Amino acid sequence: MTKIKLKKFVGNTPIYIPLLIFTLFCVVPFVVVISGSFSDNASVVSNGVRLVPQVFSLTAYKVIFAFFSKITRAYGVAIFVTVIGTVLNLVIMVPFAFAISKREFTFGSKLTFLIYFTVMFSGGLIPTYILIKRYLGLYDTVWVLILPLLASPAYIVLLRVFFQSVPKALYESAAIDGASEFQQLIHVGIPLALPGIAAIAFFSMLMYWNDPYTAIIYIEDSELFPIQILLTQMTQYINYIKSNASASGGLISSPADIPTTTILFALGIVASGPMIFVFSFFQKYFIKGLTAGSIKE
Repeated sequence: MTKIKLKKFVGNTPIYIPLLIFTLFCVVPFVVVISGSFSDNASVVSNGVRLVPQVFSLTAYKVIFAFFSKITRAYGVAIFVTVIGTVLNLVIMVPFAFAISKREFTFGSKLTFLIYFTVMFSGGLIPTYILIKRYLGLYDTVWVLILPLLASPAYIVLLRVFFQSVPKALYESAAIDGASEFQQLIHVGIPLALPGIAAIAFFSMLMYWNDPYTAIIYIEDSELFPIQILLTQMTQYINYIKSNASASGGLISSPADIPTTTILFALGIVASGPMIFVFSFFQKYFIKGLTAGSIKE
């Protein structure tokens, strides 16, 4: 039995090696960022970033969290936008995708065409800016970070595939028992398409969490800046810390003491940390959701 397993492993080696290399390309940069965030700034400037910190230091994190209110406010905005945006996305996209997945739905083909049309053509940045600022009144409000990204056409198409993978006989059985279309969605469609819905929920969370451009274009009030703005405005944030060195409570005595290099790594970890934990929660659904509907019987 052991010889068979060994022979199988050796036979799959040509597959394992490229996968291992690809995994290293994905993991090593993240490890380097973590190492850089926990390194002494002088050692990084002199010798570069290593996989293991040459001189361990928490100064970058101490400097960041010296401005605790700024960080927590940005985190609060990002979390609010991500949670509310993801929930609203699912509330809109799941019933819509379920409806167009039904072949007997009269307007299914027309609505599907409209979805594809919006993928191929868009109004552009300037008309969208005018619409949001002048007509919708969303400019410089937290809702401008949520509403323009609702109902992604690509996610609706994916959800439709997930619902179509559910055996039609189950819907017909529920209908014979007197279930309405809404009851079929709640009791049949959603439970059986749950891996796909969870995958789309994760994609939506990433979309909202990693979107700094909407805030850059439509938000002026610094109270509404999400945590991602701290990444896109690193230079300005570091300059802010330099100009407010006295506000750090004695942590830094002069602007020269600020770890301008390692703080960039630390900001990256602070901004991406929550999504790492979210991915670990959704992982079991994520893999199933990617493969759902890929095989038809």
